[in-house]
Amino acid sequence: MEGSHAQFLGYACTKRRFPLVCGPFQVPFLLASPSPAGHHVRGELYQVDAVAISRLDELEGVSKGHYERRPIEVRLIPRTEMGLSSQRSDAVPDNGDAEGYSEGLDVSSLCSLTEPLSSCRLYMEPPSEDDIRSSSSSFDSSEYLRAEAYFACADYGLRMADCAPHIPCYTEEKASTYVRRKDRPRDRSFLEHVHAWIEEQS
Repeated sequence: MEGSHAQFLGYACTKRRFPLVCGPFQVPFLLASPSPAGHHVRGELYQVDAVAISRLDELEGVSKGHYERRPIEVRLIPRTEMGLSSQRSDAVPDNGDAEGYSEGLDVSSLCSLTEPLSSCRLYMEPPSEDDIRSSSSSFDSSEYLRAEAYFACADYGLRMADCAPHIPCYTEEKASTYVRRKDRPRDRSFLEHVHAWIEEQS
């Protein structure tokens, strides 16, 4: 995706708690539980335009029932809270639909890191410069920005909440055992793999 359509703003943490779990192939899934559960999820925050949103919806398999985009509130946090190495990419890589967590893995995922993926990529429309300046300088937990994130679709997402430990961030360590799309069995679709994994954990 062209850099002009997406700009890295910094690292952010969600206001509400959400379950974030590693599913089949160590793919991260952000879950929209009806009540707060899990952690205040951390990830990268990007400012994106309509072109980027359209492309991300395609990559996340929104029309296929893989992921859905939901509004959230986040605050900017220091990089030290992310547990990342020193390098990162300012470009938004191919993201998560699983036919989506793609070969762009080198630069990460839904929540992304240059190294691994991270199901915590958070997106927002252009904020005011004052909002970004005040939030990034103070890291005040009371200063939240409106954003969006891709969540596992509800028809399977809620079933995943009890299938794996909830994690606050998809770190390099968590992503070290991620299986790239090209290395996965091809006899099932993404959703078939997800449902089979849920049954195995039950």
